[in-house]
Amino acid sequence: SSSSSSSSATVKIITRRGSDGQEVVVDIPRSAPSSINESPVKYSIEKGKDGKRVGVVVLTEFNSKAAADLESALMILESQVDEYILDLRYNLGGIAQEAVQIAGMFMGGDKAVTYTVSNTGELLEGLDVSRRALTDKPLIVRVNFLTASASEILAGALQDNCRAVLVGTKTFGKGVIQGIFQFADGSGIKLTIGKYLTPKRRDINKRGIKPDFFMIPGNPTLEEKIVQCKANGNG
Repeated sequence: SSSSSSSSATVKIITRRGSDGQEVVVDIPRSAPSSINESPVKYSIEKGKDGKRVGVVVLTEFNSKAAADLESALMILESQVDEYILDLRYNLGGIAQEAVQIAGMFMGGDKAVTYTVSNTGELLEGLDVSRRALTDKPLIVRVNFLTASASEILAGALQDNCRAVLVGTKTFGKGVIQGIFQFADGSGIKLTIGKYLTPKRRDINKRGIKPDFFMIPGNPTLEEKIVQCKANGNG
């Protein structure tokens, strides 16, 4: 849950984690009111520990511009960097289809991005992509406890398909599909009608996704993790 004041410079996020139900309160700086034309993608080129050029892409939300703007960023960065960091920290989600499209930019091929199941556990559909990948360079995805919903769909797809290594803390754990049903008087009710699963059929709702590392490790370790993942029959 969250609470905030319109005059406050921060947004207070209150969440309960762990078996003891302890509350964790985090104050996040409130950004300026977003414009419909404002891009959710910011990118830069940084120098890595080993001297390699790292394309750092920060994705703040999955709005209708997310996939198109991230594609533009990758096309600019691809010839200038050796590897990528995709930062999904504090990204609370948005449009799931945008996450599916972005997954395809890194994975390509006919690979599953997510599965949807009904409340009774019936498999509804698998969402995949058939586009060409824009890059095959090493990828790190940064996550934390406020990486949620569409962000978890993307992070889970990249991890399960052995395309990226996840770094940070366990994600939020929101993987439900909700529908709004309206009544004749104009009122409505929001109901949970299903859930999203990762390509390996992991249920992330209320469980989150466990990253591979807490801190960004060196390249040999990253490469070994991907090799190990593929050797286990994934990707």
